[in-house]
Amino acid sequence: MDAILFLAREFLHKMTGSDVDPEEREAYRDSLAAFSESEDGRPAPALLIRSFNRLGDEEYAVFPPETMLWFLDWIASLENEELAASLDRAVFRRIWTAFDDAPVRLRVIEVALQWEAGRVSPGQSILRAIYEMAGDDRDLVLDSLRFDGSEYARALMWAIGL
Repeated sequence: MDAILFLAREFLHKMTGSDVDPEEREAYRDSLAAFSESEDGRPAPALLIRSFNRLGDEEYAVFPPETMLWFLDWIASLENEELAASLDRAVFRRIWTAFDDAPVRLRVIEVALQWEAGRVSPGQSILRAIYEMAGDDRDLVLDSLRFDGSEYARALMWAIGL
C-alpha cells in the first residue's frame, strides 16, 4: 500500500466512518479542508490523488465503502482541472472491482461519467471496461447511463453497442 494512504487510512476513516460521531467526522473534514488551503497543505490534494492512483486493485478493499464514497464525491467536486486530470481513469475500475456494494458502484458510474465527459472519447471510456466486466450489474451501468441522459452517456451506450 502507498505509504501516504497507509498513514492516512485512520484519518480517512475518522472523516468518513459511519461508526464515528457525526460531529467528529465533520471536524476531521474541516481539518483536512483547512490544511489543504494552507501554504503547507497545498500539495495535499495532488498527493492524495497520486496515492490512490498507485494503489493496486486489491488494496482498495482495505478502505470502508464510506471512504470510497467520500473519495468519489471529492473527485466529483474538484474545480482545479489540472488536479482532476491527474486522476488515473483506472481508479474507477479498481474501485468498482473492490466493492460489491451498489451505492459505491453507482457512484463510480456517476463520477466516471462526469469526469470523462469532454476528456475521453466514448470509445476509450473506462465505463466500457466496467460494463464488460459488470456481469450481473450490467443493468446498473445501463440504467445509470439512461438516467444520466447526457450526450456523452448516449454516445457511450452507442460505443458499447446498445
